Amino acid sequence: MDSLAPGANDTLQSSWLLICTFLIVSMQLGFAMLEVGSVREAHRMTVLAKNIMDSVVSCFAFSMGASFFKLSLIVDDEGRVMYDRQLYNWVFCATSVTICSGAMAERTHMIAYLFHAALMACVIYPPVAEAVWGKGHGFLYNEMHRKFHDDHHYHDCAGSGVVHLVGGVAALAGNTLLGRRIMRQDQAANNDFSDEEHGSPKPPRVLPPAKSPSKSTVQTSALEETRQKLQMRCSDAQEELWRLSVEPWIRRFDDTDRDKTEFKACNYLQVMGMFMLWVGWYGFNAGSSLSANPSSMYTAGLVSWNTTVAASAGGFGAFAFLYFFRLNLDTAFLCNGVLSGLVSCTASCDIATPVASSIIGLIAGLIVYPLGSSIMSRLQLDDPVDAGAVHACCGLFGCLAVAFCQPDCEELAIVMPGSLTNAQSIFCEESHRVGYQLVTQLWGCIVIVGWTLSISLTFWLSCALSERVRALELDQIDMAQELLQKLTCPGDEPTDLDNGLQRVANLSPLARSILKQHGWNGVTFQGGGPHDLFSLLAKLRQAQFGRLQTSLEVDPCYPVRLLVRAFHRCRPFREIAIIRIRIHPLAELSGLGVANTDGGRVYTAIQRAADQIAEIRNDHQTIHSPLKREVKELTMLVRSQEILLQTMMRGRNSSRRS
Repeated sequence: MDSLAPGANDTLQSSWLLICTFLIVSMQLGFAMLEVGSVREAHRMTVLAKNIMDSVVSCFAFSMGASFFKLSLIVDDEGRVMYDRQLYNWVFCATSVTICSGAMAERTHMIAYLFHAALMACVIYPPVAEAVWGKGHGFLYNEMHRKFHDDHHYHDCAGSGVVHLVGGVAALAGNTLLGRRIMRQDQAANNDFSDEEHGSPKPPRVLPPAKSPSKSTVQTSALEETRQKLQMRCSDAQEELWRLSVEPWIRRFDDTDRDKTEFKACNYLQVMGMFMLWVGWYGFNAGSSLSANPSSMYTAGLVSWNTTVAASAGGFGAFAFLYFFRLNLDTAFLCNGVLSGLVSCTASCDIATPVASSIIGLIAGLIVYPLGSSIMSRLQLDDPVDAGAVHACCGLFGCLAVAFCQPDCEELAIVMPGSLTNAQSIFCEESHRVGYQLVTQLWGCIVIVGWTLSISLTFWLSCALSERVRALELDQIDMAQELLQKLTCPGDEPTDLDNGLQRVANLSPLARSILKQHGWNGVTFQGGGPHDLFSLLAKLRQAQFGRLQTSLEVDPCYPVRLLVRAFHRCRPFREIAIIRIRIHPLAELSGLGVANTDGGRVYTAIQRAADQIAEIRNDHQTIHSPLKREVKELTMLVRSQEILLQTMMRGRNSSRRS
């Protein structure tokens, strides 16, 4: 990004920058539409909320980062902040931040995502932008300029590396630790009523004979069969809730046929989003000429045409790949083919000829993007919008392709005599060598990837470790339940109750909080026993599938398990391990990720129903009559089902009114 032409009219200059800035802001709408069209319907509001909030957060974070790193990009020669430049550079930063939203959609916790957005805008992006486009400041500047030869600099006109490679690498880092999206265990449970309505009821579940306290076998009563049938029909509430806490998750890539029906895209939203991004890209690339004088406007026109032919070639390359290798037409693939051409030409759009831009776009859509997408699928990296393949892979390719670009120097000398940009002048010199430029571009990409990956991966790994440390509290919750359960059995008083609960409270902040609510003072229960024992047991059981449950996929990694265990033994880290990288599994399945992990009306109703069942199961020790116990349990099940139905009807009525 070259410096401003001397003597340019300030008013015209600011107007040019602001017009291009407003075009780039419209790209946020394009990203939102593309992402909403690529995720499941239940998660569309979550995606929109994240797109709104990352723009809001990045505005303040970028301002702080620009001030801290003293960016020369936003000040004039006298050191005064030029707000048109600050606004222009912020929209570049916001674009890089937004890339992560689509790549980690449907499962990222809102708080963790916003912290990462602030980290990108404040810490990751500003030093990279200053190193590539700045005036000699910044600790990364020397890595980008004259590293291997005095006449060769790292070149990135509008951000293939600074914007897209940074955003793509950060998204890949988070996606790797997040794991794949989950699905419901089976859809058959949801079809019980429809099967019976069509005359094909499911066979009743065979109930095992129950054991009486005297060890004799007794047959299940008709009332118990009715209760079991009711409980089967509450599959979206009680049984689903209990089953989720013990069974493995079904994830994307486990079943290809099911993936096709579960993860359906909304094609018209994807196409509309792609065209919105294409329009915004003209401000992205043409605005990087940073001048509106007559000579520079020729460069702006050249950049705009290069952008157009690269996007078209990328779309044509993606179409050719689908036609010859997949024998079908995938709208999402075509959209990403166009975007891959746009990303790849962004670094070289000011020095490449239209023919070179066409070749770059064609290679991106025909080879680079399909290859990157295929590798991610083989590695089972669940990226709903293929942001890693489009932005990281094609951004890297676009940066390296700069070395093979050569301007039409003779034509530029005629059209722009004595007014070539710095980059055009350097690439037109006889001393310019492709080999040196390729090494410089490669090293610049390594620096960008290393800087971004080190910070982003550290943050996401900290969040994942925090979530896993909290998940280890499940063992302590189980131990507390076992100790307190003995109090419900006459003549089975535990002798080491206080000592056992002290160990549990020390290792589990959540268990300690629950115990304190029922009279625990850190050593023993006030009054000799807990207040409302069965309520305490119900809360402990509810905690088993509440805030502690996680669906991360880092367990198979043995070093990670060792690290989690080590952190769990450290009390200070155990106390501050409160942030999650991934939303609660039930929130992910229901689409309530925009709320708190324990929030949302439907989720609250499910928790209330599970709490009631837990209370019943713990209360059976004190009810002597089996008939009374069965009637009470049936009544509570009907009541919990009524709660769920009322909640669903409220949601349906509100959606109709809207």
